[in-house]
Amino acid sequence: MESKEQRSRPQGRLSEAGPPRAGAPADNTVSAIRRWAGPAAIVVAGFVMLYWSWRAWPDVLVDFGRELYVPWQLAQGKVLYADIAYLNGPLSPYLNALWFRIFGVSILTLALCNICLLAVLVGLVFHLFNRISGRLAASCACLTLVTVFAFGQLISVGNYNFVCPYSHELTHGLILCTTAITCLSTYHRRRRLLWVAGAGLAVGLTFLTKVEVFLAGALAVAVGLGLIIWIERPGRRRTVQLLAMFIASVLLPPAIALVLLSTAIPASEALHAMAGSWSSLLGSDLVSMDFYRKGMGLLDAGANLKLMLAWIGGYLVLFLPIGVLSMFLRRPGAYRLTVALIVSLGVAAVLLWNLHEIEWRKLAMPWPVFVGVICVISFVKVIRRGGDSEARSRLMLTCILSVFALALLSKMVLNTRLYHYGFALAMPATLLIVVALVEWIPAFIANRGGYAWVFRGAVLAVLIVAVFVHVQRSHEVYNSKTYPVASGADLFRADERSHAVNTMLGEIQARVPPDATLVVLPEGVMINYLTRRINPTPYVNFMPPELMVFGEERMLAAFQARPPDYVVLVHKDTSEYGPRFFGRDYGQKLYEWIRENYHPISLIGATPLQTDQFGILLLEASGR
Repeated sequence: MESKEQRSRPQGRLSEAGPPRAGAPADNTVSAIRRWAGPAAIVVAGFVMLYWSWRAWPDVLVDFGRELYVPWQLAQGKVLYADIAYLNGPLSPYLNALWFRIFGVSILTLALCNICLLAVLVGLVFHLFNRISGRLAASCACLTLVTVFAFGQLISVGNYNFVCPYSHELTHGLILCTTAITCLSTYHRRRRLLWVAGAGLAVGLTFLTKVEVFLAGALAVAVGLGLIIWIERPGRRRTVQLLAMFIASVLLPPAIALVLLSTAIPASEALHAMAGSWSSLLGSDLVSMDFYRKGMGLLDAGANLKLMLAWIGGYLVLFLPIGVLSMFLRRPGAYRLTVALIVSLGVAAVLLWNLHEIEWRKLAMPWPVFVGVICVISFVKVIRRGGDSEARSRLMLTCILSVFALALLSKMVLNTRLYHYGFALAMPATLLIVVALVEWIPAFIANRGGYAWVFRGAVLAVLIVAVFVHVQRSHEVYNSKTYPVASGADLFRADERSHAVNTMLGEIQARVPPDATLVVLPEGVMINYLTRRINPTPYVNFMPPELMVFGEERMLAAFQARPPDYVVLVHKDTSEYGPRFFGRDYGQKLYEWIRENYHPISLIGATPLQTDQFGILLLEASGR
């Protein structure tokens, strides 16, 4: 039988088919196919992308080495913030350390655990988007998530995917925020305070990850809680219970983290460390760096605004005439399906013909405007009195999701993109827009007598071409990763830098005793992890942001207090942050101290930090 939820959905959706007739096995079969075709396609796409990208997820030197080295050291008994300087909250490194303790220390362990968490995220997303739209739109959204974001590699540097992310705080935070929104939506349907507690716990755990994710999730859930109170109009006692339960649940995870950290470090330091990136970043000038301003689009705000308006105009030129045509096709008949097919194939043909002329990297520029419109419309409709309760519930959930998506886009508000940080920050907004195009606009057309499938077919054609372009780009990056690095459960594929890295790994295994200490500068703690050589200082990265936050003097003091037995200098052009080379344009004091106290013993490639040529230099302490 058809559910109450299905009967209350707007017209123009695939889900509006009538209930199956008793004794009609053909109808039951069709119903089952329609019900499970989407989830089956998502599972198949997931396995295909997993197979396609197998062991090509991380970057050989950038970022992900930290995601391995830190939990490895925590699993060995070190304490975050005391023994290891860290910019983010404590949840992710300790969770990954737990995986290492249970399943063994390896890249494969972390990747498989992340794949399981990704499956949870996809399930939650399907549930939420099925609630606000229907199975077709939810399936399209999840297929986009799996093919473009989850396994995608849209730039040469790895790490911007959900299997081996540059920051687990970001992916874990997204999963927790999605869980919080799911719990809040479930409470609105079932009225059990336990679900409010679940939402609060998820938000509290997100506080222990990354600042921008916590702020986005907390804002979305706060708006959702306010809308629930507005819709339900509970009495004063019930309202107090709701708010008290939510606030207490939010505070519980940070309180537990504070107690646990206080067992290893003084309470005052634990309180400072519990806030993670809050205490480190708010007092620094990190956000003023050109790298972050460029990421937000603020370095050339005028040009980015013009580009955003141009893309908005392009979308209107593409979809508005098709929408008008859909509205005019009111007379029933087979001709409407013919028109839908012609329009869909025509749109696909035009896009494919101009495939290389379209600047696909910029297609998400208007997302803040589009999601803002969704947010305003859903909010206004929710706060209006009257209407079907199920419809208001869906609108409330839509508003929560759009607030969350819009808040995440604040870090790239004038430079929204699907690559780089966009693999996570732009993902919720993209999925919302997919749902709007596949479901809500066609439903609007159908409810006014038009033929929704003309518009929906054109949207599906655009979506298929766009996904194809991004999957093709990922395929190119996968194919460039032909060099195996390490072996066994740590084996992965990477680009041409891997040859130098592999050679240096061999040099370290031959020249550096297993109990000797080693520091890699300015970036490349992956070498520490793969050789299982410990860094005696608290610092694992020596790039401009870390020097700005922690201070070069403190880093130098750490080297002087516990000098490493060996140092590795890896070529790294950091022009994206401003200064180009470590030792010449920044970190001069630390570099000079290394020159005075170490001598080179092995050079792979060109001398690092001098020219555009890549190279790695191994140095030994002068006293050894």
